[in-house]
Amino acid sequence: TLPMLEMLVQAGQDLASDDRHRVLLITAEGRYFTSGVDISTMDPDMGKGTDGVFRGSNMRRQYRGRALHDFFDFLESVEKPVVLAAQGSCFGVGIELAASCDFRLAAEGAKFALPEISNLGVLPGSGGISRLTRIVGPTWAKWIAMACQTIDAQQALAIGLVQAVHPAAEFAARARAFCLQLASFPRE
Repeated sequence: TLPMLEMLVQAGQDLASDDRHRVLLITAEGRYFTSGVDISTMDPDMGKGTDGVFRGSNMRRQYRGRALHDFFDFLESVEKPVVLAAQGSCFGVGIELAASCDFRLAAEGAKFALPEISNLGVLPGSGGISRLTRIVGPTWAKWIAMACQTIDAQQALAIGLVQAVHPAAEFAARARAFCLQLASFPRE
């Protein structure tokens, strides 16, 4: 949602500008890390061109514009560690966010998918495809984005999407411990 994006932007700005902040940990609670952009908040006619025909590029431009892309670019440029810890399913914009982070952790039950093509007929348009491709390579990026395949945490680890998978019962503590370890290193 827009309020969640605004909160993430503020956290990223705080990390970048305040020397007291050493690491940003992005995590969630519940069944999903994120199920993607909240399309229920969209205008029902969003995505329709002046001729009334639905076009995914129109929807993306009207709903998100460049706000998400610019935020992901900014997050990627912050010179302090940013850690994404997906305790549950990480879909759509969550993968785009993850690909902008320095480190990605997953709980054992986490799943990863880009359902935009099958559900909405659009490509992830906030730099997610290019970032994902840099991380996992073109073959796996096609598998996830073009073929709309969902991968589990172990597969995400095997292809390099995440760097570690932890048991769900230990996940929050392990993610926090990793961030504390990062914060203990010299600033340089």
